[in-house]
Amino acid sequence: MVRFPVRLQNDPIIEAIVEFRFTPKQRAPISDLLPGMLFSQLRETYPRLENLPISELPQEIRRADPNLAYKPIHRLSGGQFSIAIGDRVLGFGCQRPYVGWSKFQPHVIKGLQVALDTGLVDKIERLAIKYINLIPSSNKASGLNTLRASVKLGSYDLAEHGCTIRTEIKSAGLVNIIQIVSKATVTFKDNNKAQTGTIVDIDSILENPDTTDIDKLPALIDKARQQEKQVFFSLLTDETLSSFEPIWEE
Repeated sequence: MVRFPVRLQNDPIIEAIVEFRFTPKQRAPISDLLPGMLFSQLRETYPRLENLPISELPQEIRRADPNLAYKPIHRLSGGQFSIAIGDRVLGFGCQRPYVGWSKFQPHVIKGLQVALDTGLVDKIERLAIKYINLIPSSNKASGLNTLRASVKLGSYDLAEHGCTIRTEIKSAGLVNIIQIVSKATVTFKDNNKAQTGTIVDIDSILENPDTTDIDKLPALIDKARQQEKQVFFSLLTDETLSSFEPIWEE
């Protein structure tokens, strides 16, 4: 098992998302009902309610296309936090600078509790936690050289070239979808500044958690989070980890 720090002083997280996919209890589109119910209960934290572009599509088209079943249609937002709402999906987001799990997790649990209390959710089909990280390029390392990675195509070493990698790794009863984009440039919304580095996107998924009990779900969410952290820290070189200025538990 990989040992990881309790905190990073130079945190690479640019976005964290906890997503729940569910089966609704009724045929009427939940996206017509749930946003208003959540807004009425959570408007102090999420004062803005907006329609996302997919809301322009007729319900018949959204229902007929399986690729759209889990797409968010509306979003509640406030500061760094947001809730994305679709007919069969509920996603809680936190934008950079990441506030830490101890502050983000209560927003997730409170919002999920309100959603479950509406009686619109029949079964949670899966839960997932996703962290999108940007490892900045430096004079010492960039691209795949910031990771424990060795990838070649014929005689071409991809550590020396820009590349995109996607793979799925099963571990501890979860599926971890890992996506890496080396030599990427990201423009941040909070300061409109661009930064070049390596994107490491890890989505740890638990299928069929088989409960809507709000007392049991936090442990399952944390199981996915611990798995995501195991995967992420296993990818880092010692030099990259050191650059994040880790704080270790004594």
